[in-house]
Amino acid sequence: MKLRVIAACLLIAALMIPMTAYAEPVVAPASETQTAQPEIPVEPTGYTPVALAIKGGSAAWRQIDRGLAFLHISGATARCSATVVTNQKAAITVSMTLQRLISGKWQNLETWKKSATGTTLSDERGKIIEPGGSYRALIRIRVDSDNLTVYAYPEQQPLLVGDVDHDSRILAKDARLALRISARLYKGDAYAPLCADYNCDGAVRAGDARGILRRSAGLKT
Repeated sequence: MKLRVIAACLLIAALMIPMTAYAEPVVAPASETQTAQPEIPVEPTGYTPVALAIKGGSAAWRQIDRGLAFLHISGATARCSATVVTNQKAAITVSMTLQRLISGKWQNLETWKKSATGTTLSDERGKIIEPGGSYRALIRIRVDSDNLTVYAYPEQQPLLVGDVDHDSRILAKDARLALRISARLYKGDAYAPLCADYNCDGAVRAGDARGILRRSAGLKT
């Protein structure tokens, strides 16, 4: 009789063990990580060529809120255009240089400059050209201590100078690529050396990599 009572007690105790002890452990979903790098989205602007839209509020551009730059060629006329909008009243300068590829080198055809004090500045200029050549616009925007340099090609997305890998951001990795280009250790695509030439003097040197690195850190260049 005692043995039956003991056996019954053991069976009841076994049935009372929580089933969760045998359940699979619940794994919490991994948290999403966010990058702190400023993004520079490229968006259509309504013109035939795609213009460069700069999103402000980043460490790289403290004063610039929005910027647009494009080159449009129709027949024998090339038109350069640039617009900048600032976060607050500031001294703004826009410089546009129309260039043509001659004997393998980009030659300046004409430069226009416009300055004002305020929160916005736009400029658009046209020039009669020889049809069939290769042209681009070198556009520089300065807002107090902020500097933005863009190469605009007709019917193509403009290239942000300093963005060597063309991901629409200027990061430390772009400075590394520029340094490798200066040492002839890296070629990239046909546009990589253009973007690595940060001071736009026609050559990629260690100083260009230094300028890109400072820009990636939001420092004055």
